[in-house]
Amino acid sequence: LRSDPKYSNFTIVCEGEEYTEHRSSFFAKACDGGSEPALVKGMIDYLYTPDYEVELPPPETNPPQQPDGEKAQDNPEMPADIPEDVGTACGILSFHILMYSLADRMFINGLKAISKENVGKELAQRLDARTFPHAIYEIYSSTPANDRGLRDMAVIITIDNLVSPRTGAKKTNSTEAGIGEESGPAAFPHSLVSSVPQFSSDLAVAMMNRTVTDWNRHGICMPNWVD
Repeated sequence: LRSDPKYSNFTIVCEGEEYTEHRSSFFAKACDGGSEPALVKGMIDYLYTPDYEVELPPPETNPPQQPDGEKAQDNPEMPADIPEDVGTACGILSFHILMYSLADRMFINGLKAISKENVGKELAQRLDARTFPHAIYEIYSSTPANDRGLRDMAVIITIDNLVSPRTGAKKTNSTEAGIGEESGPAAFPHSLVSSVPQFSSDLAVAMMNRTVTDWNRHGICMPNWVD
């Protein structure tokens, strides 16, 4: 049905790209504009398959932009000391993040779930200085404050892997002494704390809650907190 235009009664035009579709309230909302062609195509593919493929723009073009709609309320800024040339890995992660944002705007819960899962898989593997800060910035700039899906997931992944992003340590190939580590630029620098303050606040609250939970359950930290 997706690839057969014979019975289509609706055509989506997005920056010169045309998709023949079948009448739907989802497509009516998509006509508001503001979404990049690759994201629109991915959304349409999901509605028919249901899945989507990542399509990155050529290197000389700009990556997909945040869809219009409800804006994030936190006004995060990109840390000034983060490199702009982030490569394909960040592009893939960015595509999944923006697909989540578009799915939220279109009220397509299934697409939100799939894109969230994809973000989690990619982010957990990209705790490096070239990708992680961009991902945090994009999550907090493309989702409203009341949508906790990607934000809470980003916080949990950060807490579970805090040493690596803060120190820049990463595993190297096996040596005679076993698996080694080498240091690089920190993926979670001080600048990220001030540039995306809501992420820093969410992270602090989550860490306090986890510590209190461990304290109540197992008595962890009690010798340090109680005279």
